[in-house]
Amino acid sequence: VGIPVPKLTTHGWITVNGEKMSKSRGTFFTAKDFHKLYPAEALRFYYASHLDRKVIDVDINFTDFMAVNNNVLMGCLGNFCYRVLTFAEKNYGGVKAVAQEKARTKKVEALIDNVKESYQKQDFKSAVKDILKIADIGNSYFQNAEPWKGKGSDDAKERQKAEEAVGWCVNLARNLAIVAAPILPEFSQKTGKALGDKGFSWKDIVFGWKCKKLGKIELLVKKIENVKESDVKVEQFPLNLVVGKIVKVKDHSNADSLYLLNVDLGEDFGKKQVVAGLKKYMQPKELINRKVVFCVNMKPAKLRGELSEAMILAADDSECVALLEAEKSKIGQEVCFKGLENSKGMVTFEDFKGITMQVLQEKVVFQNKTLSSKTEDIVCKGVKEGARVY
Repeated sequence: VGIPVPKLTTHGWITVNGEKMSKSRGTFFTAKDFHKLYPAEALRFYYASHLDRKVIDVDINFTDFMAVNNNVLMGCLGNFCYRVLTFAEKNYGGVKAVAQEKARTKKVEALIDNVKESYQKQDFKSAVKDILKIADIGNSYFQNAEPWKGKGSDDAKERQKAEEAVGWCVNLARNLAIVAAPILPEFSQKTGKALGDKGFSWKDIVFGWKCKKLGKIELLVKKIENVKESDVKVEQFPLNLVVGKIVKVKDHSNADSLYLLNVDLGEDFGKKQVVAGLKKYMQPKELINRKVVFCVNMKPAKLRGELSEAMILAADDSECVALLEAEKSKIGQEVCFKGLENSKGMVTFEDFKGITMQVLQEKVVFQNKTLSSKTEDIVCKGVKEGARVY
């Protein structure tokens, strides 16, 4: 019908050190969690440095993340703009003269055109590469011009030459702030504020821009110190596990395979009703007064008309079923995998199914960590090695 087909850009997963984000593996965190620890623009720049039109995963490798922020964003782009604007404001107050660097300006303009084309294609990786090439040109020019020497020269021509070189560099910093704005809006706004510009647009890119008075430039890029995966990675196990004592067992009135358990979960959680599919495997007398492990942050659900307010954990090897025993532990005592903290937020049964716990040498293991209370390691006897805990 003559309607142009839209081009959609999609990407793969955001992974953490090569693994998909997962609550059960402790590698899931939100942008809000991340922003409490690190600048938003550091992540925006990191993402942009990796995103093109290919459907590939973007891996947040924390060592690489710190290096990209400190050595590339700060060391190249941020350092050039901050250094130039600070020097210009301190020594000249404004921009009154601009060097006529025709060849260099032409080269920069060609790179700016490339950046614009990359944005239109949503190829942010290529846009970042060309932005950094422009910053490299500026860093090299400013260093070779040595305006700090020309500023103090007895020769008027040298002083004028130094001022013009700084003026050209200020123009370049201004243009960089414009072209980087889609990726680094705060960076752009801080630069614009120092230049007295209320707002930038692509049509404002020029190399003859002047102003009477420059403002002080704010720190453009924050250095990241000692980034650690554990700083961001949520070191939590998604379930809240506690020791509970089964005080009463009766048949479910509307299900042949289900029991209704009355469970004492201690002072914090009180007594709860738990619907358990154990009738095929255990008699009531095998359950009464047993101290075993329960999940207490499972979203309550009705099973065949009866409310289940927690979930009993058991291992199943397809032939036998065994409970997770905590006979020496106090009722209500928390049970954790060593090195992980139990989550207090509600989980669904779908969340639970994604967690792989196994029985190895009669111990319950998750990611090579053993389940235990403060009193004892939790044991699970009577099932085969590798039995899955449900």
